[in-house]
Amino acid sequence: MKKFLSLIFFLIFIFPSWAFPAGEVFLRAYKDKVIDAATINATAEVCSVALSVSRVEYLSVQWNAVSATGTANVRVYVTASIDETNFVTPEGVADVIASDTSEAWKISGVYIPMVREIKVCVKGVAANPADTVATVWLGRQ
Repeated sequence: MKKFLSLIFFLIFIFPSWAFPAGEVFLRAYKDKVIDAATINATAEVCSVALSVSRVEYLSVQWNAVSATGTANVRVYVTASIDETNFVTPEGVADVIASDTSEAWKISGVYIPMVREIKVCVKGVAANPADTVATVWLGRQ
């Protein structure tokens, strides 16, 4: 009986299913603020630093761009790199959004081919005010 109880306690110690909600052990989600209140002057472009996505299955981008003097108009897109040096827009991958004038927070899933790193970029579109400020978060799972 003592060995049986020891075995039970050992199994509970190794497999503590009570410690994690269902599936949470395998589905960890991360978020990073990749562009923090950056000024997008007219048609200027701001990109995040290179972000590793080599062990990521799902990506999402959440953004907001506002202006005090007019309606912000920005393009949000992703560039990618296999060699960690040359970042390009992948063939067949559309912008996250080509032109956003809502000034509300938005979120979108992102599809990219298998790469090691990405950069998230925000670029002002025609008639974008010079005082536009953008913030972007990247979600990874």
